[in-house]
Amino acid sequence: MHTDKAWEKWGEKDPYFGVYTEDKFRTNNLTPEIKQTFFDSGEQYIQHVLYTIRQKIHSDFSPNSALDFGCGTGRLIFPLAKICKRVVGVDISASMLAEAQKNLEAYPHVLLLKSDDQLSAIEAHRFDFVNTFIVLQHISKERVLRIFKKLVQSINKNGVGVIHLTYAKIKFSKNFGTPSNTIAFHLKTLAVALKKRIAGIFDSKKDPEMQMNLHSLNQLLFILQDAGVQNIFTEFTNHDGALGITLYFRI
Repeated sequence: MHTDKAWEKWGEKDPYFGVYTEDKFRTNNLTPEIKQTFFDSGEQYIQHVLYTIRQKIHSDFSPNSALDFGCGTGRLIFPLAKICKRVVGVDISASMLAEAQKNLEAYPHVLLLKSDDQLSAIEAHRFDFVNTFIVLQHISKERVLRIFKKLVQSINKNGVGVIHLTYAKIKFSKNFGTPSNTIAFHLKTLAVALKKRIAGIFDSKKDPEMQMNLHSLNQLLFILQDAGVQNIFTEFTNHDGALGITLYFRI
């Protein structure tokens, strides 16, 4: 299944779990208290990010506008809406956006838009703060290069970008975190993917695919330096053996 179609299925079936993969966020388990825990985690993340920006990148950072790429059900939009005059959330899933719209009814200065690889819905917009977290890992390498470049271009002068992506997996530790480039490995990967697709066709209750792609840091760093970025700050993440990095930078 194409990753965009998979995320629409997640939006229809299990939107909160699709954003934050803990079983308590499954639709069948979701209570008002658990849902509040979900949004509290977004508040904690944004507070951490703003603190880190002010400590490492931009000491008096106070954004008036913000973009959250892959906003899902609005987990990170809530805290951004409290501090920014204009907030835009984009997502590939119409179902996710519909759920986010219900969650954010009290914030008229929030705009939710359907996304694409060219970020065409926000082409005329620029932002003081651009963020994406645990999103790009679910998109293929070629598409991420286009999206990453567009995200960087959407940042105002003296604005800040905080972009998270995955670059390695612990299970490939013998090859320093990256998969083997042998024909045998590629054939095995294709066989596993085909098996999952066939299982999905015959089992409607099976979860949609959730890809975990690895991305080339050297290509992304090239894009940043080409855009005039002179310094970055990084933080490492580990989501069940998928090793990630968050890039903090100022334009």
